[in-house]
Amino acid sequence: MDRYDSQSATEIQADLSDIERDLTLRQLLWQSQEEWDKLYEEWTATPFDSLQVELLQKNVNRFTQTVYMLEKGDLSLSLSLSLMNLKSLAL
Repeated sequence: MDRYDSQSATEIQADLSDIERDLTLRQLLWQSQEEWDKLYEEWTATPFDSLQVELLQKNVNRFTQTVYMLEKGDLSLSLSLSLMNLKSLAL
């Protein structure tokens, strides 16, 4: 294996790492969006005086942390739009 092959293998490994990170972020965004939608439906269907405020706060805080982590993950434009939608619903 000469230097050119070694450099190509390094570049391929870097590309694979980037793809893996991107897919992990996409999966987290997808799962978070689905979970948020379910929780939102539950909250809006529950009478106001029956809401469990501490649990609601805990979930919103968890989603806020997830949104922050996804923002730092440098998602593509289409995913960023989905993230902004999730973020607007969380606030």
